[in-house]
Amino acid sequence: IAPAYTPFNDEAVFVDGKGRTRRVRVGQNGVIETRFVNSAQGSIYFTPADSPTTNALRRILVAPATLVVGDQGTIVNYDQATDSWKLVPPVTSADLLDATYNSGVTVVVGTGGTILTPAGITNWLVRSSGTANNLYTAGSGALQSGFLFIVGGDNGTILTSPDSITWTARTSGVTNRIGYVRGGDYTPGFFAFPAHGYSFLVSTNGASTWQQVPIGHPFAIKK
Repeated sequence: IAPAYTPFNDEAVFVDGKGRTRRVRVGQNGVIETRFVNSAQGSIYFTPADSPTTNALRRILVAPATLVVGDQGTIVNYDQATDSWKLVPPVTSADLLDATYNSGVTVVVGTGGTILTPAGITNWLVRSSGTANNLYTAGSGALQSGFLFIVGGDNGTILTSPDSITWTARTSGVTNRIGYVRGGDYTPGFFAFPAHGYSFLVSTNGASTWQQVPIGHPFAIKK
């Protein structure tokens, strides 16, 4: 009998405890598979890893350490010392859908307006987002001084925070889901992409206000 096909939700490159570069992919039923990038170091074919969960895994974050987030509050850390995947005690039952990192701070977002930030390696704190809308995407970007976290979700939800603790709702001007957000690496400028639309949102004032521009518009964030 052929094995059941397992859809994969995310894939990334990480470095293991012996300094070897590997790819990892995660998906439904807690599946984690890895392979070596260099055939001289090991198999270049994906092989299953021992997963500590059967919950669906949604997103991989590599920096500063490799972790995976998923359904029912699942967070799985990669332990370099033992080359294994370890489950973190959950602090929420929400499905965790995305994660981002900047300047020593990790932000995880999920359903029901869930925002988590770490307090150590295996402890996480639930932050007040001020919304019950599902949050699907998280990112960050440069400001004139410092950086800003930005998350997006259902009903045009956009939230921003300079510290991952206090979050401010921004008016996006759209009502459909914000499926992807990102910020400029070196210049102030933020982008948000609504689902099922033919335009995207742009902000050049620290994500405070937003304007819609059509897909393909030659918009430059540099002033």
